[in-house]
Amino acid sequence: EKIKSDRIIALQDRGIKQWDKIKRSNMPLLDWLRQYEQDSFGFTTSTMKGREDMRKKMEAYLGQEGMSYIGMNEVDPDFCRGFLRFLSTAKNSVAKKQEGRTISKGCAHHHQAVLNGAFNKAVREGIMQQNPMKMLDKREKFQPSPEEREFLTIEELRKLMDAPCANEQVKNAFIFSCFTGLRLSDVRTLTWNKVHKMPDGETLYVHVMMQKTQKPLNVPLSKEALRVLTPKENGNEPIFTLPSSDATISYHIKRWMKAGGVDKTISFHCSRHTFATMMLTLGADIYTT
Repeated sequence: EKIKSDRIIALQDRGIKQWDKIKRSNMPLLDWLRQYEQDSFGFTTSTMKGREDMRKKMEAYLGQEGMSYIGMNEVDPDFCRGFLRFLSTAKNSVAKKQEGRTISKGCAHHHQAVLNGAFNKAVREGIMQQNPMKMLDKREKFQPSPEEREFLTIEELRKLMDAPCANEQVKNAFIFSCFTGLRLSDVRTLTWNKVHKMPDGETLYVHVMMQKTQKPLNVPLSKEALRVLTPKENGNEPIFTLPSSDATISYHIKRWMKAGGVDKTISFHCSRHTFATMMLTLGADIYTT
């Protein structure tokens, strides 16, 4: 009866031509999140895993609150606030050694971002009229942890380029990203076939389809960036031979930072922030950066 009433009101507000969208707007939230999770076109395995993890957290929240069948049209800012409160105390299912440990703020921020993306897509497809997450005040949301925005200064990067690293491929890939701004996912799949010459016949640039955004990107290569590229006979072979595990890469970066005397919590993604910071420091405008 409630669904019938909602659809009658929606028909009066939006018209019969919107009937298919009206029906979809009444679909259960979990059904939409499963659809969003299965939309794997062009996305990395880690992106899909992030969507799955968020959906499981949402299932836990809805089960706790007895709202398993809440519809998309019932999701409002108060619902989002409740889910974010749940995330602030949600249990970490991975930390086996420390029972009762909660997820990190960085993990909660990631779940929040994935949910925001799911709602943005629902708006684009006409299932939701607006994204309720955007109606929350910034202070009500999780913010990126400080280490996610950490970066290296030019002097620190110079020190690290001279410092030894147990895995030279990790070191070279990180330095390359500092001079190009490419994400780890794009550095992993970088091949010589993606390196081209500009019309001047001298300057080289990388042409990649970014895995995260599925947008094309052309990045000119400086001498510093070219210096760390490893020659390969096969143009389809990855330029960098990196460990398959991101955790292993983080381990080598952590030890390398220590060897270079850099007392900061640095992840591979910080190379991207380093690139942006150097661009601004050297005079590039914010729009270009």
